[in-house]
Amino acid sequence: MPLSLPSIENMASSTDLVLLEQILDAQSGKEGVAVEFGPWLGALSVTLAQSFDLHVVDNFVWTKDHAKRVETDIKVGQDFSSLWHANMKQNAVAGVAHVADFSDFKWTGGPVEFVYIDGSKKPEDLTACILSVIDALTPAGLIVAKHVLDPRYPALLLAVAKLWADGVVQAALPNPHTSNSQICLKKASKKPALQGDLSDAALLVEFLKTTDLPSTHIGRSCPFFMSILSNDTTSEPLRLLAGLERSKSFRSQFEKCRPGLEKAGVPADRLRVLGDFFMVHHGGKEPGDEPIKFHGTHENMVQGYWLNNLENPDRLAAFHDPIMQRALDFGYISWPSKVRSVVVGQDVLDIGCGPGLHGLGYLAAGAKSYTGLDPIVKRDKDRVKNLTAKTKEGFGWSPIEIEDIIPDWKITPLPIEQLPNTRDYDLATLHNVTEHLHEIEMIFEETAKRLRKGGKMLYNHHNFYSWNGHHLPPKTTKAIDTSDPKQREMMDWGHVEYEPTPDHYIARGLNRISLDDIIALTEKFFVIEEAEEMPSRADTGKDRLTDEIRQRYPYLTDRDFLTQNLYCVARVK
Repeated sequence: MPLSLPSIENMASSTDLVLLEQILDAQSGKEGVAVEFGPWLGALSVTLAQSFDLHVVDNFVWTKDHAKRVETDIKVGQDFSSLWHANMKQNAVAGVAHVADFSDFKWTGGPVEFVYIDGSKKPEDLTACILSVIDALTPAGLIVAKHVLDPRYPALLLAVAKLWADGVVQAALPNPHTSNSQICLKKASKKPALQGDLSDAALLVEFLKTTDLPSTHIGRSCPFFMSILSNDTTSEPLRLLAGLERSKSFRSQFEKCRPGLEKAGVPADRLRVLGDFFMVHHGGKEPGDEPIKFHGTHENMVQGYWLNNLENPDRLAAFHDPIMQRALDFGYISWPSKVRSVVVGQDVLDIGCGPGLHGLGYLAAGAKSYTGLDPIVKRDKDRVKNLTAKTKEGFGWSPIEIEDIIPDWKITPLPIEQLPNTRDYDLATLHNVTEHLHEIEMIFEETAKRLRKGGKMLYNHHNFYSWNGHHLPPKTTKAIDTSDPKQREMMDWGHVEYEPTPDHYIARGLNRISLDDIIALTEKFFVIEEAEEMPSRADTGKDRLTDEIRQRYPYLTDRDFLTQNLYCVARVK
């Protein structure tokens, strides 16, 4: 029967009324008692009294919130039961008012067919209301409790879940509206068999499995919000969030809940991370979208980390925002973001890894695991290159400390030939490392031996014969200082035939391998799937090549002079 409420100030929303209409239709033709907790001014009381012998329960004390909603002569703290009676009389219906606090009320009448609970935002009040009438509720009787499926009040749903676990109530009619905060219950037929002592969030999950609520219903996210309140880590909330069906309609929930979470004392930094993940999970992008770029901003990094790792809930639960933010600030997320499609789902061996900070980016890209390999790395030292600031400074955590915090990330200070030859890796990465390897053929061969069938090698090679292939000042045209004699030695391809002393950087740190030679060496152990030669830009000397320089090095081509980097992906033979 369509609801037609009188013009009385009421708290019911339009979706509240749709559910009530469904319930009252199901109850049509029945005679019996209805108990309404928190009737306010009687808008719903009028309708309920048309179908039931109505009893209402309230302390009927006018509050500041009431005063904001309705202008009357009633003062805050005064009794307003007379106003409820007047509205009932005006609409030619009647009901019995029980003036009592919810915690003090106990139903002593006969069987009850229908219970409506409004105004109860405290779990102890909700529990008291249900327990006060449950013994009298008929087998077909229903309880509708407002706010229980509102994620701002997860403790209300937890209160219901505890009553379910105790064998008091069970879920009844489904609630078809994602924006409706009401839950429909009936008397339990049996006590559920639960294993062990469940956390609050786990208990909510178990209870919701028994309901007929649509999977997109807002009640599904209540365990996530409860877990934020019930522990001080991000792992449990993120594990629960990863299991939620994704829905854009959820996106407004976190901001609605944030004030209550802040008031409950949830730390701001933890709340920010969880909020970011909540928004990303219920955003427009889908897992596997190409490309998922996750460098540049914290929001991008969080989005990429979440979407790239949805198949690995343990990784999501282990997210450590301060370390990831630091890696982003230091520029170690950019390269992994670019090669995400090669890295995702792989066990990665990173050769010449230094402090291994690119490995944090590889994990954000969805790598299964990361092992960094560098014989000169100091695992207990915290001093790294800030790629953004171009300085050496403390990162905040040593490799050993990062290993203790980040699962699936480790650094091994071994040369590759001493690494166990157990083919544990799907992908070997060498980022700006190949130009430094004096035994490059041996390292490529040993790398191939440690890759699984179908495994790949990925490298980004800085070409020695490019304008700044010497890796010394000037590295860009803006950095040219013609008054510096050391720069004049290197500048404009002077490094190509430079004869260094044994202790000079070029002798110690660069192998001078040509593009053709590194490609041929790669093909000795691998099948090249992708090879892209990145041209030099104006700021890396593209426009400084002259015919005089060409004539000075007739054995080099413009390709040798003007290729800045070689990006290569190759599959092991």
